[in-house]
Amino acid sequence: MTASTSKLPHASPRLLAIGLYGSLTLVVLWFILSRESWGQRRDEPSSVIDAAAMEALGLPMFHDIRQYEHDLPQHTANESNPRYLFFPGETWGAGLVNTHLAYLSDRAYVFVDYIARDHPPFPDKLAGVRHWLHVPANAFMSGPTAGGHCPRRVIMTAPGGAPSRRHGGTPPAPRARRNSQTRRHALQPRARRLERRSSNHGQAEFFYTERPLDLWPTYSASPALQLFSWSPLIAGAIARNFALLSPARPPPYLAPAPTPAGAVQFAPYRPAHPPLAGLLGLHVRRGDFKKHCVALANDGASYEAWNRLSSPGVRAWLANETGDVYPDLPDALEAGEGSHKEKVLAHCWPSQQDIVRRVRAVREAAVTGDNFAPQALRTVYIATDSERRSVDELTALLKADGWEAVSSTLDMTLTLEERAVAQAVDMAVLTGAETFIGVGFSSLTSNVAQIRLASGRHPHTIRFW
Repeated sequence: MTASTSKLPHASPRLLAIGLYGSLTLVVLWFILSRESWGQRRDEPSSVIDAAAMEALGLPMFHDIRQYEHDLPQHTANESNPRYLFFPGETWGAGLVNTHLAYLSDRAYVFVDYIARDHPPFPDKLAGVRHWLHVPANAFMSGPTAGGHCPRRVIMTAPGGAPSRRHGGTPPAPRARRNSQTRRHALQPRARRLERRSSNHGQAEFFYTERPLDLWPTYSASPALQLFSWSPLIAGAIARNFALLSPARPPPYLAPAPTPAGAVQFAPYRPAHPPLAGLLGLHVRRGDFKKHCVALANDGASYEAWNRLSSPGVRAWLANETGDVYPDLPDALEAGEGSHKEKVLAHCWPSQQDIVRRVRAVREAAVTGDNFAPQALRTVYIATDSERRSVDELTALLKADGWEAVSSTLDMTLTLEERAVAQAVDMAVLTGAETFIGVGFSSLTSNVAQIRLASGRHPHTIRFW
């Protein structure tokens, strides 16, 4: 299979909007994979893996996954006139919105490794020199964003990256470069290669506006989300830790399958699979978020990205602008009493007792259902970066409030490779829970919300503190 070489259709206003907005959106999952850190990065990691240093540091090498990516059919196909979209800055994340942009521009999306710059999961300095952990895209996900099937096109790995060296490095001209400050047309039919370069400066501000939201009708229905799955690596982690999530046996879609070599492999875990019965997933963001919440409150901030769909005013404005219907997430920031600053702090950094009360209210509401099938929520999973003492305290409070079982990120037993994608394991659990409560100001919560919505979960099973 080769990348499509057909000409682009006439660009509609919506397509132009995606060209402008989507090109600003380097990574939908940026904050997730970088632990929602802030600030500009002054150092740029190399795309070349120092295998000897990584082995000396004991970092995971992902040999099987890299071989899988190397063997993808698009890496052996000959194409005389390849057309694709390449985002060099994506060495620090994974791009669902950019996959959608490539899809609409009738180009192949070039996927790259995630490079753990901020909060690396393992020590990565050897003799005072930092050796960045490179995590292949297929350790996180399966689907078009990681080289999987996508209608009308093939996804390629990055030019110059190890799996794509057989492409001969940089593709031939002509190519088009587009800086985030320009307003030139992003989708140039004559260019074989579209390359977009910019820093991450300003992207945080972009996600705290309504600008991404009018993409939702086309984006939510695109292959980027509809064909998205969690990776087999993550599926295996969930299956092995399933007893933490449910007293029942793992469902068939999490059952391992033997291979001819005698090993065990898992199928990708699709968010559209039936939810994990009785499970309430919580995102409790702690760590450096305390100072961040104060800053948000002082700045008069609103919810982040897709979480803003909880605002009736935002939905009405979008519907008036586009004529589309948008999902009605509950728990708008505007609701309730108190000043805006007080609301931001309460939603962004709930106390332990606030969490217990909120969880109780959501459980009681789920018994009768709110335009969705009634749920008997019995178990809780807490995705968190909290310290053990704080998690143990919250666990005890929840059990005292009648929950049959409570587990958290800290209880997961993970392999070395799984530890490198532990936050994605958390996200997969949260997307699979019957109901989810998250932090409206967090992009991890926002991305769980978008995956749940795109996979058919009812909007009212997505709640905020």
